[in-house]
Amino acid sequence: MIVVQARSLVQRVRAVPGVVAATLSNDLPLDGSAGAVFYTAEGQPPVTAQNVPRAYIHTVSPDFFATLGIPLAQGRTFADNELTQQATAIVVSDQVVKRFWPGQDAIGKRLKLGAAGSTNETTCARQIVSTLIKHAFRRPATPADSVLGVRPAVVLEPADVQILGEMLRWANQERLSVVVRGAGTKLGWGNPPVRVDAVLSTLKLR
Repeated sequence: MIVVQARSLVQRVRAVPGVVAATLSNDLPLDGSAGAVFYTAEGQPPVTAQNVPRAYIHTVSPDFFATLGIPLAQGRTFADNELTQQATAIVVSDQVVKRFWPGQDAIGKRLKLGAAGSTNETTCARQIVSTLIKHAFRRPATPADSVLGVRPAVVLEPADVQILGEMLRWANQERLSVVVRGAGTKLGWGNPPVRVDAVLSTLKLR
């Protein structure tokens, strides 16, 4: 019943003049309210209570990624019949793939939600159907992006203030050290930074 009502709501919103796209989510994107759960990844060494990974879970409808402009790196989005509590499909970020299955195809891999040692496969198992790029507007850093000799891991290049805000929330959530760069002159950096995880470039902002 809830699924039917949700679909009807989205259809009505899409019919409003000026609305380009509409989707459903159980929380607002990047507002920090998502619930966190422990999980284990298929094919990985056993974990303990001290090193078990944790993920933030978002329940969304099939058009969520297209509506927010988040590209899928591989696989598919959700199907309409997967909008239930019993569905096992899951979409993960590219960072999850790089962490657990570098150089491998993650489609069909399984994540088991729950604490380390959980054996409740029926309710906890989730199968990966696609991977997505957490932020399309980023690139690996080069030596030219270094800040007084400190090379960042990534350069963020947001195209508008909304994406800029999302990137800053993500960086804060991941506890990244971010240095902002304007026209690229690099004047007045001040003292050399202890570490630089990311450089945020404003050159493409519009």
